[in-house]
Amino acid sequence: MKNQVDKLLYKFYWIWWIVGLHYFSLYFLFFKNLKKVFLKKASEDGYFTVLILFFFFQLFSSLLSTISDYYSLNRFIAILHNEVVFLFIIVGYVMYEDKQTKQIIKDNTLSLLFWVSTIVAVTGLASYFLDKDLYYNNLISKFISSYPQTVFTKTGWYEGEKQVRNMAFTIYPNSTAILLMLLYAIAFEDLVKRNFIVRFIIAALVLIGVVFTGSRIVTLFALVNIVFLFFKNPLTFKAVAVASIIIIIPLAQLFIDQLNEIYSARSSSNDTRYYIQSFSWYLMLKEAPIIGLGLKPRLNELFGGEYPVGSHSTYIGYYVKNGLVGGSFIFLFFIKLFFNSLLTVVKENFNYVKLVLNILFIEILIILFFEDIDAYEMNGLLFGFLIAYVKSASGKSFSEMDEKPLFASKTKNDKAKEPNLLV
Repeated sequence: MKNQVDKLLYKFYWIWWIVGLHYFSLYFLFFKNLKKVFLKKASEDGYFTVLILFFFFQLFSSLLSTISDYYSLNRFIAILHNEVVFLFIIVGYVMYEDKQTKQIIKDNTLSLLFWVSTIVAVTGLASYFLDKDLYYNNLISKFISSYPQTVFTKTGWYEGEKQVRNMAFTIYPNSTAILLMLLYAIAFEDLVKRNFIVRFIIAALVLIGVVFTGSRIVTLFALVNIVFLFFKNPLTFKAVAVASIIIIIPLAQLFIDQLNEIYSARSSSNDTRYYIQSFSWYLMLKEAPIIGLGLKPRLNELFGGEYPVGSHSTYIGYYVKNGLVGGSFIFLFFIKLFFNSLLTVVKENFNYVKLVLNILFIEILIILFFEDIDAYEMNGLLFGFLIAYVKSASGKSFSEMDEKPLFASKTKNDKAKEPNLLV
């Protein structure tokens, strides 16, 4: 019965989002599995040990900042939310190690990806062609004014130019892009087994959805993945090439216009990000270089608006919040993950799913240089899933990945037994 509840909350997350119960479903999963986190033995898992130690270091740094004269206690709620979002990563990591929960995730992520990408893509297209902002207040927000609204909107940028920036499922468009990327990575093993039509539909929806979030780095990787992820397999590469032509012909002008807006109309965003990140770094070094500022403060003097110091970079954000000690601690952890996946990719004998999974994970780690993973609970949970997934997939004992090495020679019997799932 408990597993069925997990399945309903995860598989139909998009429905809970529509009615406004998505936070309730997330926190139900969170508290339901929090006990597993505290019962897990840190001595048996180096990855978990690093994550849990960093969490307590970050908690200490955050609490210390509340008693300093540099901040006021009215940021205490923001501190708690910041800590909880990171704890979602740890909870997701522990959840995925449970065999039954892992199976629920593996069986239902593709359908969740389909519905999430459909909503993001369709509303993005509607906003673009109707040339108007689209707002949707879920049922809960009609009764609780402070509850985060779900928004599909167009945002003005430099010199009055506009582009569609879809914030479905999150309160930030870049978080929506990361949400799609994480779901795609977790669902890839299931997706690669599906026929051409299913793969084409999912690839098209994800690409369109990512484009309409306006996230430049995620859009770039989405475009690369459509070609590169299937390049090593001639049959799937041919299928993707045909699918790309089908997409490009009717939507060519749309994509050209939208991509031009993403990479040119937001030119001022580059300067803003660089200023915020450099300002954040020097502020941390000046005020609290050892343990950090404890949270991302908002300072009005940044371009006359409220910009979160340390934003638009997960790594810089962790340095700002936790100083040189804590920031280096977690950064080295991510570096280890990066090189583990990189070594897996460059091995001579690897299977197709493991190759793509590690490439996707490397891309997400690169994206974290430019975006915040800790901006939304669902992304934290999914990122925890993905860390555990990649860890298990990189081990030699990962029996679920039973494909033969990609470049290994095949016998006649092997060829006769090959399924037609990748066509």
